[in-house]
Amino acid sequence: MTEVNHGTTDRSALDSAVLKHRQEERSDHVSGTRELTHNRTPLVSVVIPSRNSENTIADCLKSVISQLHRPLEIIVVDSFSTDSTAEIAKTMGATVMLYNGGRSAQKNWGARFANGEYLYFVDSDFKLEPNVISSCLEAIKSADGVVIRNQDIPSGSRLSQLIASRRRILSYDPLNVAIRFVKREVFYNLGGFDQELYVGQDTEFHRRFLERGFKMRYSEAREWHLGSPVNWKDFLTGNLYYSPNVMKSASRDPLYSIKRTNPLRTVSAWKKSDPRPSDLLPVVFFGFLSNVTLLIGFFLRLRSSERTNTSTP
Repeated sequence: MTEVNHGTTDRSALDSAVLKHRQEERSDHVSGTRELTHNRTPLVSVVIPSRNSENTIADCLKSVISQLHRPLEIIVVDSFSTDSTAEIAKTMGATVMLYNGGRSAQKNWGARFANGEYLYFVDSDFKLEPNVISSCLEAIKSADGVVIRNQDIPSGSRLSQLIASRRRILSYDPLNVAIRFVKREVFYNLGGFDQELYVGQDTEFHRRFLERGFKMRYSEAREWHLGSPVNWKDFLTGNLYYSPNVMKSASRDPLYSIKRTNPLRTVSAWKKSDPRPSDLLPVVFFGFLSNVTLLIGFFLRLRSSERTNTSTP
């Protein structure tokens, strides 16, 4: 599959129609698209942002290729990975675009050149149940976007199991889910993802989706997340990295963010899920701990930034 390298080129300098035509010619997954679409079988464009994802991208793409629905268009937007992510994706038949600018910008870029009537945004560390897309297409008949419950595949560590329990419970909380399967025209109507965000962009998009009065439904199928931390070092390192952008995401609507990150929301969500009594207290405590470490990370970054500015002549 030919690699498309757009880097960070100004969009206004590109001929969109020509690029879309080339994009369609490259994808093995859209052969016969015009005939199928004419017969009212909708094309779904799966957009996958990636960076150094060689450990998960193959499983992710296998689960996309194995979807019961056809036709599919698979676009991997890679942020110039230094590992074999792009090569694996090309070998598996995806169209690969190289583009910098963060995860939100990658998603928007892939959507810009997608041909599908529907857009489905999948992270490179997701694994899909075979009926995800067919379930979404059924649900979207009476909606504008679909939520797929996103849950974890835990490893053997206690932390991994705790994170998986929390993610499973919060997948039943309406403030902690996100629209990722959406009608193409709705996505563009909302202006896509906020490109200043590299974390929380899904829930921020979801908030704007609901504020504009669009209708959502839930899929009966699930996505499985493969990339959660397996030890406390990875957990703390991740929170330190994400903390400044979490605060930026929260600033878009502070009241909504305070409600969404309240650890006690897990109590009501726990009742709606398939609860295990032993999960509740550890998950509530972990929610408080996660918020505290994010705040500490934010203030450490802020202090470091102030020191750098003070020492700069």
